[in-house]
Order: sequence, then structure tokens, then C-alpha cells
Amino acid sequence: MRRTVLAAAAVAVLLGGGTATASKLLTGKDIRNGSIMSGDIRNGTLREGDLAQAVRTKLNTTVSGSPGQSGPRGERGPQGLPGPAGQPGPKGDRGEPAPVDPSLGRLLYVGDGTEEIAHVTYELAVPVALEDLPDIPFFQEHVYGDGDFGANVILGVDADGDGRYEADDLGWHVDGQVPAALGGDSFVEMDARGLDADKVEPVVSEGWYSPSGAGDAHADDPGCEYDQTLAEFVAGCDEDRLDPTDEVHVVRLVLGGSSSWNDVAVRVTAPTVASDEVESITTGIVGG
Repeated sequence: MRRTVLAAAAVAVLLGGGTATASKLLTGKDIRNGSIMSGDIRNGTLREGDLAQAVRTKLNTTVSGSPGQSGPRGERGPQGLPGPAGQPGPKGDRGEPAPVDPSLGRLLYVGDGTEEIAHVTYELAVPVALEDLPDIPFFQEHVYGDGDFGANVILGVDADGDGRYEADDLGWHVDGQVPAALGGDSFVEMDARGLDADKVEPVVSEGWYSPSGAGDAHADDPGCEYDQTLAEFVAGCDEDRLDPTDEVHVVRLVLGGSSSWNDVAVRVTAPTVASDEVESITTGIVGG
């Protein structure tokens, strides 16, 4: 544009003579299209508003480049603080309480220097024949003392068939094994297992004997051998007051009767006789 202005001024001088100046301001009509070049415009003088709208839109459009490669994975940051505790869930229904057998965990103790007999006795509401008696396991726990034996098992038998058990088996032990104490009935007894035996299975264990027919605990009859199970002993022992069909009315767990049990305590559970088959349970100490 500057060149054009100068050229116009020079023409005016030539036409008018002397140093006269242009008499009017040049406008776009006085400029031929395409005659103004970028070199005629001073750098830095054009603003965004001087440009056409289409040009301005294109200049303001961001062109996304292609994604770069991923950088190396950073180190794991420290663990955040635990979030707040959630709301507690609804309370569940209360379960049914486990049945409690009051006969469990009976403590038998024999004092020091005595020949006492401690016992827990279960009187059966429905007597069972010797030959039909199922096994009656129980557990024993050595609680105190240095003895060698746990609890003996006594089965009180209605030998005379009158429907009652009348033998004083505990008195028989204490009073010198007097046959008169049996009162027409009898019993069979299993000697105790060692204190290291926590579970005792009487019926299938060996070591049964009976006082029937005599005060001697071990009869001379070969069929009455000591090292037999209950079924073997009852079937083979030919004694006049004990028969496989005789009914058991009483089951006792006993501790004591000699110095072998002095100052010893053993806790025993009930033999597995159903609770509805037990008429009564008693405990006590005899002798001295």
C-alpha cells in the first residue's frame, strides 16, 4: 500500500506541477484487486477480527495428535486409610439350645488312707436282659491323684426274678464279700480300665466277674474265666444264680474299695443309656 500511495503522489505532482498533495483519501475502490501483497502489510498489525469467519474458525480448531507411547509404570502408592465401617446386618434367629444331660461329668473321689467306694448309680426304668444289653460306653477323665485305675462297672441283676434288684453290691465289697448281702440277686462287675483309657466300652471289654454262688470273686468253673467279654462270661459261667435271661436293673460306675484308689479323683460321663430309660440317678460314698 505504501508504494501505491507514493506512486499516486508522484502522479499528482506530475499532473498538477509543483509540490501539490493528493486531494482525497484512498479507499478500497481506488485499489485494484490483488495488487496488495503480504509484503505491503506491516508484520504484527493484523488481528483475529480482521480475518474472515471461516479463517478464524479454522485457526481455533484443535487437531488431535496421535497418542504417544505409555510411560513406565509408577511405584505403588501407600495403602489408603480404611473406609468407614458398614452398617451391621440384621441379627439372625437364635438357635435352639443344646440339650443338657445332668448326668454328665460326675466326679468320683476316694479319700487318702481309706477304703471308701464312690459311686454314681443309674436305675433303669426298663430293665434289659443280660444277653440283650447293648454296649454302654462312657468317658472317664483322670482329674487328680496317682492311682492306677479308673471306674469299675457294676450291673445289678434281678437273679431271683421278682422284678426288683435287692443285692447290696457295694456293701458286699465293703463288708468282706459276704454272700448274704446279695439278698437272692446278683451282679456282674467289670474291673476298671487304666486311667490312660479315656473311653471305656464295658460290654465288649474283658475283665468281668460275678460273686454268684460264693463270696469268691473268681469261681473255679473254667467257664468263669476272668479275661472274657460280658457275653462270653455270662454264656460260659455255670453259676447257680446268674443266667443270660436275667434282667439288669441297675448300672453303677464305682471308684474305690482298696488302697489302689486312695486319694484319686475321676470324672465320668453317663453310660449311653437313653435318658427316658433312666428312672433315677444317685451318687454317694460308702465304707470308710
